[in-house]
Amino acid sequence: MEDPSNAVLPDNRRESLMTAVNVSQGGLYIKSLPTGKENELYRISIDLPNPGAKVTAFGEVVWSDGGGGGVHFLAIHEEQESHLKDFVHSSVNVAH
Repeated sequence: MEDPSNAVLPDNRRESLMTAVNVSQGGLYIKSLPTGKENELYRISIDLPNPGAKVTAFGEVVWSDGGGGGVHFLAIHEEQESHLKDFVHSSVNVAH
């Protein structure tokens, strides 16, 4: 799969710092999504707490509630997906 971090984007792109409240292997919830229009595409860069673990992916807004929105990952490099999977699994608390 193509590495999203190497993609060429249109000149009208903007960078925004946003807060991801909930991250999973399939996507994330972004608090205060700038426009939050469904079907809008984003190139997302996530710095994980593991040293050197950074995830870059393409995502599409699948829902918005005015205060944020759900973004589904469309493309993510296989190695970075592995870092994300490790992060998600290490962050899950299993109750017994």
